[in-house]
Parts: sequence; C-alpha cells; structure tokens
Amino acid sequence: MSGCFANLANGIEDAFEELELDAPFEAEVQAEGVERGSVRAGLFASTAAGELTAADGSTSTGDVELDVVWSDAGRIDAYLPGGAASASLRPLEPASIDDDGIVFTLPELAADTSLVAVVWYDDDGDGALDLSAESASEAARTIVRDHDGTPHYLSYYSYDAAEDTYSATAVGDVNGTTNNLVLSRDQLSGWSVMIDRATDDPG
Repeated sequence: MSGCFANLANGIEDAFEELELDAPFEAEVQAEGVERGSVRAGLFASTAAGELTAADGSTSTGDVELDVVWSDAGRIDAYLPGGAASASLRPLEPASIDDDGIVFTLPELAADTSLVAVVWYDDDGDGALDLSAESASEAARTIVRDHDGTPHYLSYYSYDAAEDTYSATAVGDVNGTTNNLVLSRDQLSGWSVMIDRATDDPG
C-alpha cells in the first residue's frame, strides 16, 4: 500500500494540510459472544451533545467528551459533566452495517470538528450509545488496523472548515513509545473491530 506514514512530531501540521479524507471507509466487524444484530456504528463529535441523567434520576442535555483509550483495545471513554451519572448519545452520522462489515460516511459539517468512529453493542436496543460513570456502559470501541505488526487505533478525524478537508491519525504502542500515524486516503482500509461483550465496567 502506497502512502506516507508520519510521526506527529515530524511536521504533522504540514502533513495534515495535504490530506483530503472525505471518502467513505470500511471496517470488518468481529462479534464474538454477543448478538451480531445488536452491534451499531457511527461517527460522533469528540464533544457530543447528549441526554444526561443525574444520580437522582433527573435529566438534562449537555456535552460529553469522548476519548479513545488505545492502550485498552481502543475502548471509548467518556467524561461526563459534573453531576451526571450517565449519558445517552446518538451519532452525527450512523454507519451502515451488515454481514459484510461497516461503511462509515463522513457527515457534512459547518464548523471545525473532531470526530470519533465508534462501534458499540446496543444492549438495550434504543439505537443510542449509553455510557455511565457509575455502572456498566455499553461496550464501545474504535476501529483498529495493523501497521508493521502493531495495532493502531483510529484516534480522531479533524475537519478544517476553512479548507473543507479532513485529517486523521491512528495511535499505537511501539516498544513502549506512543506512535501516531498520519493517514492518507489510500490508508483508510484494512480496519476491523472486535466486540466480544455487551458492557464495560466504568474506566
């Protein structure tokens, strides 16, 4: 596969300016020990608006920060606003998913936005990603691909509204050192994801 892999420390801003990652991309789904038909996928804003529930059961809306924990198999972690015990989030752009895999299509965005590709087990069947700070969350992962024998997890898409371009990075551990790959369009292939449980304990 042709293309330029670059470390973030070496001219990442220049590399990002050259990328136009606006094409759909695919991932293979591996679902073991769970009902495959309950696996969902989509693109979320890294700061996503959602429905929040407090410990006393009251509800409100607010922003939830999503993060990729690449050192834990690409698990999706959430930072909830103060006072919120759980959150229910819906993707900006749901992905199509069938027996052949997932197809992610990038949404039209009006402002600079970072996106997270999320695959999750919809344990309650409501079509939303349910995350909790106090009890089990629906199991959620980002997608992964091999690079030189090391798994690298898709971290963020970043959209530059002024340039109308996307950029992307994947993160992995190479001999104990964080390695960041700047991805070009022809490297948005070979992705997969493993969902092997319905829920995750709070991280």
